[in-house]
Amino acid sequence: MDGPIESGKLNTTDVARRAYAAIANGDAANFLAELTSDVALHVSGDRAATYCGPDGVQQFMRDSRGRVAEESHLEVVEVLGGET
Repeated sequence: MDGPIESGKLNTTDVARRAYAAIANGDAANFLAELTSDVALHVSGDRAATYCGPDGVQQFMRDSRGRVAEESHLEVVEVLGGET
């Protein structure tokens, strides 16, 4: 799997596809490898919080284990990025 930056440009669509494919396959390491240092995960609802950086996202994943109900779903609202 290529990293998040290819040819000096950040393609957020490709990064999002690779990251969510990795997480869907249970591959947390490659999911986290796709994240840049300025990633921010905004969680809404009764556990509303913002997790910053890959370490923050990893903390969210640890905090969420065993709490996800079968009826839960993930919705990507916005992917922000630009050229490096």
